[in-house]
Amino acid sequence: MRQVITFFALLCVPLAGITGDWITGGGNAARNAISDEIGPSSPETLWEVSSPAWFGNQMFIEGDKLVTRRYQSPYTVPIYCYDLDNGDLLWNLNLPGAFQSLPLGIRDGQVYALKYLETGLNTLYALNAADGSIIWQVEVPELDYFYSPESATFAPNGDIILGDLFHVCRYDHTTGALLWTFNRVGFASGCSESIASATTVYTWSQTGGVFQIVAVDIETGLERYRVDIAGEAGGPMQQAAPGCIAPDGTIYVHRQGDNITAVEDTGGSLQILWSTPITGSAPFSYIAAGSNGSVYAPVDGAVIQLDGATGAVLTSSETICTGTNTKTRYAIGTDGTVYLSDGESGGLGQLWAFTSDLQTLWNVVVNQINDSGPAMGSDGRLAVASDGHITVFHTDPPVTVSLIPLNPPIIIPASGGSFDFGIELRNDSVVPETFDAWIMVQLPNGSWFGPLLGPANLTVPAGQVIERDRSQDVPANASAGTWTYEGRVGVYPDEVWDT
Repeated sequence: MRQVITFFALLCVPLAGITGDWITGGGNAARNAISDEIGPSSPETLWEVSSPAWFGNQMFIEGDKLVTRRYQSPYTVPIYCYDLDNGDLLWNLNLPGAFQSLPLGIRDGQVYALKYLETGLNTLYALNAADGSIIWQVEVPELDYFYSPESATFAPNGDIILGDLFHVCRYDHTTGALLWTFNRVGFASGCSESIASATTVYTWSQTGGVFQIVAVDIETGLERYRVDIAGEAGGPMQQAAPGCIAPDGTIYVHRQGDNITAVEDTGGSLQILWSTPITGSAPFSYIAAGSNGSVYAPVDGAVIQLDGATGAVLTSSETICTGTNTKTRYAIGTDGTVYLSDGESGGLGQLWAFTSDLQTLWNVVVNQINDSGPAMGSDGRLAVASDGHITVFHTDPPVTVSLIPLNPPIIIPASGGSFDFGIELRNDSVVPETFDAWIMVQLPNGSWFGPLLGPANLTVPAGQVIERDRSQDVPANASAGTWTYEGRVGVYPDEVWDT
């Protein structure tokens, strides 16, 4: 559990927060599918609700809100928002006059959605995630050629970045005002999703039929540089699909059915590092980049693991899709488990869980899974949609940790001080659990420091709770701002069961 501590110049400290949001397709602005949670070790259902639709669609999660759309018929494609904890329907909304109501992502309590008309008269909305009420709406004629499987990406401050076939645009998250437009020439519907780092948007374009990845300044919308992404000899010009950015900054480009290419942004140019051929039809498929340095991509009805440094094929999964098209969407837990949906239709779609080297752990049938993907939320809850249901899977961590401030809210003056808190470690399993416990702190600049306490190696008997009281000193030279004080249990330092 987290506790937030705010240090003023006089210094203030709350303790608490939810991690593990899934704000857009691929989970984050980099679309690398990496979550900061451990997902289910088995397909244990937390909740499932009936929700008829033709097929599943993308799901977005922030805090306790889960958002998706349900295609029931043309002009009846409402957005649904569920409580992630229990499946209660919080609100639903069919944008007035929309051919389709397309949720695009969720961030900072706002659901972004497009009233899609297929006439070039689309409207962008920001909805209140709490109740679906409209915060703002703006006409976006520049988003003409948009396709339903696509989603937004976000600038660091929460501004929304969207593209269509001929444009990439940044909109102010508070008003919807158009901040900049980058003109490009796309290929076909489905190629419009960009990926973003803190400083740069990377997007597809072409010149004379030559595929290119373009680096665009995230603040100004101006092109920095571009590089050609060559196809294999004799390879077809395939519809593009979004790439992703690995934790080390490497950009992986997915020219679907043709190759995976690694690109480095040197700060002055884009440089090709390697290119690995792939085959098979996988329209609208994502790829993923794990924290272990691997890249995962669809090939001929299976998924392969590539070495992110060299492009060498390390291993392949079993066949996951027997149809003509694979439509992979991923979520990767902090323990390296790879969850993916195969996108197969006709009642054959499945949700899969693999080890990091693609050995099958489990799989379940999800009818008409389409581009639903898995979306991973707080506590590793994994959401997926079928043609008839919304389902959330979970695995309770064997040991949980809670930090309880004794006199909240915690406010520390500029001269320094201390605060008291309790620690509760609970083992809800039926066997004794041995684990590490430690405390980290997040500084006002977003970086993590610690451990401030531990790691302590402990064993808690089955069904037992350990409680301890502790005090934390805060020096006078601590930076002013909000600090997050977080207890962690697991295997120190990288395997975190609970926070």
